[in-house]
Amino acid sequence: MCTFENEQSVVVCDLAIHQVREAVSAAFGDAVQFTPITGQGTRVEVPPTVDEGAFQDVTRGAIAAAQEMPETPPDEEREEL
Repeated sequence: MCTFENEQSVVVCDLAIHQVREAVSAAFGDAVQFTPITGQGTRVEVPPTVDEGAFQDVTRGAIAAAQEMPETPPDEEREEL
């Protein structure tokens, strides 16, 4: 589960962190700060100089994309042991 703490900060679950990291880094570069939170995911923050609406749009889009991805690619089957 991903939770927006405020306009410039969101805690992103492990499921979505790769997509969010890629999207926000591409959009906002070095302004983004990533802080791991043990057992909760990763806090993704931008400074007040970054447009909060743009940050939320990019982050929400990446989270939505991550949630739509299957855990196992459809062309790969899990091997039973």
